[in-house]
Amino acid sequence: MKDDNELTPNDRIQVTAPIGNDDKYTLIILNVQPEDEGEYSAKISNFGGSLQSDKCKVIVS
Repeated sequence: MKDDNELTPNDRIQVTAPIGNDDKYTLIILNVQPEDEGEYSAKISNFGGSLQSDKCKVIVS
């Protein structure tokens, strides 16, 4: 999520899924632009509910 809005993967924004026993997803932003600056977080959901991570401020300079 960026600034509390869901991100949609596209040519520049990618989310990689865990491989094997790894449990980490990775957000990759290619060709970073000033408009990519903001507060990012992760949200997970399943039948039991949902959780959202703390926000991380990303500054583009």
